[in-house]
Amino acid sequence: MSHSAQPLVLAGLVAAVVLAAPAGGQGGPDPCPPGVPADTSIRGFDIEDGGGVLTATHTISLEARDQDGVVPNASFGLPPGAMARGDGNNPAFSLDRPGPAIITATWSHYRDDTGTDCTATARRVLQLAKVRRRVRVEGPGRTTLTTDGFQAALRAGRNDDRRLVHVRLRGVRHARLPGAGARTQKLTLAFRRGDPGLGFDGRHRILRAAGWVFYVNFATADTAGLGISNPNDRRRQAFGFELVFRQSGRRIGRIAAVGHCGELGCTFTTGR
Repeated sequence: MSHSAQPLVLAGLVAAVVLAAPAGGQGGPDPCPPGVPADTSIRGFDIEDGGGVLTATHTISLEARDQDGVVPNASFGLPPGAMARGDGNNPAFSLDRPGPAIITATWSHYRDDTGTDCTATARRVLQLAKVRRRVRVEGPGRTTLTTDGFQAALRAGRNDDRRLVHVRLRGVRHARLPGAGARTQKLTLAFRRGDPGLGFDGRHRILRAAGWVFYVNFATADTAGLGISNPNDRRRQAFGFELVFRQSGRRIGRIAAVGHCGELGCTFTTGR
């Protein structure tokens, strides 16, 4: 089966999910007898990691195989809580909890011995590993800079959490951190194919706060780049801004800066 790099389309979330229509509906072929077809298996492939260990929160593509190769037009039943992804040609799913995931496959099988079709089924328990860590936020840390800008990034590695990262930006034209009443801007980053938000598809977002510009795009499917710059002329200007990053309900990072800009550039202190 071809594992395309194209974004997978979100299909839906229900208690028990079926990818594609069942091969044998009411009035369809009878069930195949035991052992027909022979040597049937279900295989999973971790899309985000390009193979290897199957990890919870990742996109797991599915295929059924018999002695003749990949079974075309197989439909897959998924466990409760799973999210169906892909389509009939490239079926896949994700499940946010680690542990066993019971997968069933159903398809129409032609029997050479009788010249008729029967409804074949297969079942397998795929083990999903725990995520190793959440997306990492990389920035300048605690330091004092004299510059008009700097770079930061968010990175997801192998076996890392692939759920959405929510970004909150606040800024004020004073040399202090913004309070809760400051204007809030929000952005969602998608490190998993098919999720809503800014992802690895060539798009970018530009946010502005406290005279600064925040340019966000994905350099790779695993890395979101963040360019922070002050494009204004060198008039005297005080500022403070704060970026907060959250994933799965937890804060995973923070980038904050407080300082002044003048004729020679901006001098400020950053913090994490």
